[in-house]
Amino acid sequence: MSRSLCEIIAAFLAAPEEHGGEVRARLPEILGHAQECEACGALLAESKETERIYAALAGPEAAEQEARHEEMLRSDLDSENRLRAAIEGVLIPGLSELPRVVAREYLAGGGDPLDLYAATEGVSLLLRRRFGRGRGAGFLELHEDLSATSGAEVGTAADEAVNAVARFADLWAGEGEALEPSKDAHRLARWVYLACLDQGDLLRHFRVNRLGRSPDRQRGVPRGPLPLFALEAGERLDDPIARWSPRVQLDRHLLAEPVGEGRFLLAAVPVGAGGEGEWPEGSMLLAASDQVFSALGKPLPVFERKPLVLGMFALRFGRGLVTLDRGGGDTVELPAVRLGVVPPVVEERETEGSSSGFLSA
Repeated sequence: MSRSLCEIIAAFLAAPEEHGGEVRARLPEILGHAQECEACGALLAESKETERIYAALAGPEAAEQEARHEEMLRSDLDSENRLRAAIEGVLIPGLSELPRVVAREYLAGGGDPLDLYAATEGVSLLLRRRFGRGRGAGFLELHEDLSATSGAEVGTAADEAVNAVARFADLWAGEGEALEPSKDAHRLARWVYLACLDQGDLLRHFRVNRLGRSPDRQRGVPRGPLPLFALEAGERLDDPIARWSPRVQLDRHLLAEPVGEGRFLLAAVPVGAGGEGEWPEGSMLLAASDQVFSALGKPLPVFERKPLVLGMFALRFGRGLVTLDRGGGDTVELPAVRLGVVPPVVEERETEGSSSGFLSA
């Protein structure tokens, strides 16, 4: 014989955990009854076991959801603390004086380190949306006002970048239709450009193209457009601590030029090297097969007039192998013969009108 609603409520209040399932199954009916029945309404109102009653009504699923929610909150807090540590303990100390001062003044004024991270993400995602994804997006130039261009095509305007910083870091001034990026948003937009001069991996989706940078460019001192190239998903380091931590000094650009069927001349060109010769002074020349492309995860290319840039590496030699170190523990070993190093050029050269250099357009 089924119990009355009054009996169910009385049993539930006496042992909430034992009768919770029965009450949950008939909850709308029971709540309606409690509003109409003075005796049951009084029992519920006078009960001292409020927390046990609510927990029993919610059921075990609610406890699991609450535990998951608490875990998510802890995870979010851990992520925020990790980002703050990346900014304050890794990125800022590695910058030169001007961007370091701008960042520390912002933090000293009450700014959150997360705002600096948000500024880098805002600019990076803006460029990624505008210039497409992957290396197929080609090379672009980031200007001092944070506008960006790719060839003759105008890509992003300065105010778009500032708006992206304001949106990601929530740095606005005014209200309603008068809402506009705050002075801090403009300061951080400027800081992104300055920091890129020192930290080539500042932006998550792009890397500063050191090959072709003016060798007299000083760290942290603006000297015109900054060349960037888009990264493929496999090349990105999403963890900012790993991305900004001092790693293996990648001091060589590896370029390849075909010299025969399946055979290639590799030139490990020093970062910042210039010159008009076929390969700049100090370049290490190696003989290798087309195996270099598959080892680096790249398709065998169709070469044009210029040698192909394979990337930036640190190089180590031994036992007939060359180890290409891309940093972060990512290394590739290739069988290659070291042919030698390009010696200094002694004779004078004509530089005007020459286009034979490896940096020539």
